[in-house]
Amino acid sequence: MRLGLRWACLDVWRRTSPLPHGVGLCLAAHLALIVLALTSVTAAVAIEYAQEITSRLNPTGRTITITVPITDHGQSLGDVVVQITAEDAILVEATSLVSRITSILNEETLLALKAIEAAHGAYIPVAAFPASGIALSFDPGLQELAIALTPEQRPTGHLSVGHRNGQIVSGALTLPEFAAGYLNIFGGIDQYWDTAGPKGSIYEDQPSGRLELESAVRVGSVVVENRAAYDGETDITICPETAICTYGHAAGFKRQTSRLVYDIPEHEVRVMLGDTDPIAQPLQHSADILGLSIEKSGRKLNPGESIVSTGRNSFRLERSSSVEVIVNGASLQQMKLRPGNYTLRDFNLAAGANNVELVIVDEAGERRSLQFNSYSDPGLLAEGKSEWAIAGGLPSYLLDNERTYAADAFMASSFARVGLTDDVTAEADLQGDLDVVMGGAGVVLGTNWGVVGLHAAYSTGAPGDGTAFSFDWRLFNFDAIGSSRRESVSFLAEYRSPDFHTPGEFLATADGIVFPESTYWLRLDGSYSVPVYDEVMATLSLRYQFDEVDRARRSPYRIEGDRYGADVTISAPIGELASASMTVGYSNELLLHDLETATPIDPEFRVGVRLNVRPDEATSLASGYDTLGQQATLSAYRTDGAGVGRWDTSVDVQSRGYDNSASVSAGGTYYGNRAELRLSHYADADDVRISDGLEAFSRQRTSLRVGTAIAFAGDKVAFGAPVRGGAFAVVVPHESLDGHDVSAGNLDEPRAVADQWGNGLIGDLPAYQPSSTAIDVTDLPLGYSLGSGSFDTFAPYKAGHIFSVGSANSVTVYGTLLTRDGSPLSLLAGSARIEGSEATTVALFTNGEGRFGAEGLAPGRWTVEMPTEEGMLVYTLDVPAGAEGLVKVGTLQPSEERAP
Repeated sequence: MRLGLRWACLDVWRRTSPLPHGVGLCLAAHLALIVLALTSVTAAVAIEYAQEITSRLNPTGRTITITVPITDHGQSLGDVVVQITAEDAILVEATSLVSRITSILNEETLLALKAIEAAHGAYIPVAAFPASGIALSFDPGLQELAIALTPEQRPTGHLSVGHRNGQIVSGALTLPEFAAGYLNIFGGIDQYWDTAGPKGSIYEDQPSGRLELESAVRVGSVVVENRAAYDGETDITICPETAICTYGHAAGFKRQTSRLVYDIPEHEVRVMLGDTDPIAQPLQHSADILGLSIEKSGRKLNPGESIVSTGRNSFRLERSSSVEVIVNGASLQQMKLRPGNYTLRDFNLAAGANNVELVIVDEAGERRSLQFNSYSDPGLLAEGKSEWAIAGGLPSYLLDNERTYAADAFMASSFARVGLTDDVTAEADLQGDLDVVMGGAGVVLGTNWGVVGLHAAYSTGAPGDGTAFSFDWRLFNFDAIGSSRRESVSFLAEYRSPDFHTPGEFLATADGIVFPESTYWLRLDGSYSVPVYDEVMATLSLRYQFDEVDRARRSPYRIEGDRYGADVTISAPIGELASASMTVGYSNELLLHDLETATPIDPEFRVGVRLNVRPDEATSLASGYDTLGQQATLSAYRTDGAGVGRWDTSVDVQSRGYDNSASVSAGGTYYGNRAELRLSHYADADDVRISDGLEAFSRQRTSLRVGTAIAFAGDKVAFGAPVRGGAFAVVVPHESLDGHDVSAGNLDEPRAVADQWGNGLIGDLPAYQPSSTAIDVTDLPLGYSLGSGSFDTFAPYKAGHIFSVGSANSVTVYGTLLTRDGSPLSLLAGSARIEGSEATTVALFTNGEGRFGAEGLAPGRWTVEMPTEEGMLVYTLDVPAGAEGLVKVGTLQPSEERAP
């Protein structure tokens, strides 16, 4: 036999790929040879071997270097470099080995490995490992190293169930471009229909134009973001029903946001300079700030990893096993695990108490079950996890849609949350402006009786000194009465002294949209839910807010008097397509508004009903009526399709009998490949009489909006629908695909299409999460090679990628290789490269009749090298200019023969 299968792989590895790529090449060689051999059994049987098959692992008489995979109980750890000497001794390169197996060794075993490395240097004989207690062996048949550790030699493993404990990403990522950016453009016209405008102003049948601009440009690791708008003569903002709008409208260009963003994802830290929107804690005032903001947020910069505590439970495996995780009776995940000690964390748990069962089946078929109780709550951080933020600068707000700054003010804000243990999370916050400084501290505790949150705050400044306290208790998914673990209870109590104030309160009325101010010294809120029969749920809710008459008020528009309510709600499904609920209670929580006060109505008994219907997956209908204020609602929504070409429509009707007002809004949106289009109509009335029909509406407006985007990544440009994701990509077809539409996603529901109008724009790539985008091409030529057919990304914030689809190397060739004497070159693996270049190497394989196929070639002259034990056979293969898809090259004989 001219060359065994094993040596075909080894020689191809050595000649074509020094590291991990060679592993895939060899595996592909094995598979291809097996398939080709099976298709030509008759010819293969007839072949007479040129020499006897050698039993030596390395018959070349010299040391060869190859890359092989290393496995741990069948699970690949990556590739390592191995030398096979002329005497068949196996040596493993120390650096690559240590890098692959360090994570699966405990400290003691790692020290033993270091000792072996120190004794032998750069290459360690495999035979030296057993004496140090590390079972490492080389399998010549599989061409791989295998390590077998005992549970005592391994560190305790942490398994992430339902979340990624650290991001698992593709090894072949499409990297973002150094410079990329986009501009979203939204243009529109609003037509008023000769009716009274908001709050008594008059719009006399006049159109009003509007333009909105959103941009983001990323250079290196820095992102520049901007937002601006141009308003026409008419203010399109509808003053909220419960507010008073006091600002005056002016037409013109208005800047809204400008800032720099710099992320340090390995530390989950984001730095913003300019118009920032820092995170705030519950007792803090949330305000935009012109200045500097630094925040640590795993929720933003590492969304694939859960930072919420779910408790930990340990177990031990003596043998490789299959482990099924069952949470609350539902199978969540199945995993193949090696022997070792493990803790389970990051369960995909519902909030509250959960039953967790592990069903373990080892390789010998023995089955056992372990059960745990675990509690999950978003207020608890896992041990060692933290989140914090700090910001300072000038407070800002939007006044008549334009960014405005409180020039004579300064504001700083900060907070920190740390998971001290899985059951204890500590909190602290500090905030201040030129009038008030407020600081607080608290703790969140996970107990067998639910999660308890305690927080205290103190404020001091010009308005005086004050204190605030809050107590929060939550317990979900327990079974005090029933047995289905579907009960839940929550309770919140918050106290504020008359002189307690939060920094930034002066901004409450600065934007000219004045909501009624609610002041209280004590607020109580509690609820309890329990299943009463089958799927029927009952919920009892109690609320009471005690008015604080002595507290200084910022807003002239205020709520007076205590507010309270109590009700019971019964909800249940009605068949498979609908659900309904009924609420019976007693309340004074409806407010009567005038220009100075918002006064609770006299308390009254109330009855409310609500019906939700889903006639199909694309349509939802909801309606309701509440005797408290004689309020009625009706809404409908429908979406048709997915991806490019999707439609959605909606209708919403509201009637408020307590003040004889009503409103109707309806709209439809089309999401196209290059733009999105929305048409909507809004109408409302202050005095409704059904007999008046449409004439009852005192304000009506029709709006048309068109949105599109222009984006660039590197030197590629595209225009398409607005970019709304954390990152984006430009789809660039190769010139060989001219005349073919290239779709990102499948052809039926594409996310973007590159067509005769130019490159495609994918505007919804996620940031800091693994993502894979499939590519499809209409009427793709037979044999045309698209490569993997998908692009994997792990995109930084606002990064732009280039998805280059197709290439000159898209030809698939097939033919037959013969030896000098005309016999088939059977069952061999080799490689082809285009003349004058070493950059592109293509693997090819022959079957028992010498037939071969190879994809990924381009027009031009290629040199094919086929290694044999007698030497290297070299062939010349010509791919004609303009060729695409499948190309037959016929029968080839060697043009050159080199000595081994």
